[in-house]
Amino acid sequence: MGHTRRDLYRAVLEGVAYEIRKNIEVFKELGIEPKELMLTGGGSRSDFWNQIYADVLGITCVRNVIEESTSLGAAILAASGAGIFPDIAKAAENLCKIDKKWLPNNNRHKIYEEFYKFSYEMYNFMNSNTIYKKFSDIIKNKDSE
Repeated sequence: MGHTRRDLYRAVLEGVAYEIRKNIEVFKELGIEPKELMLTGGGSRSDFWNQIYADVLGITCVRNVIEESTSLGAAILAASGAGIFPDIAKAAENLCKIDKKWLPNNNRHKIYEEFYKFSYEMYNFMNSNTIYKKFSDIIKNKDSE
């Protein structure tokens, strides 16, 4: 095939980024246009992956100084609830500090956009022609033997 471990690794990272892209499309359908994505958790330590997110999504991605979003969210709610800040937005504004930003590379974003559109069309074609169901039926028949 000619693919290396590096290629497979990158494909997994890109696949996750495309799944996030699908979620962002749902927000857009609801009239919410994200301008920036906050990256959190252990995966956010990867500058490489964070750049893939920015390139696939076409928006700026940022990493907070505090990477554990669960505890940060609890702190924001507690600070707001304790009256330290007037509301949750102000608490978040004061407690969320940006560590690093990744801007989308327009050339790579265009390529990712083409792949996204192609995969969307392919999925719709396969779904409308019940290819997934036919494959599932083959597997069920094989397993019942």
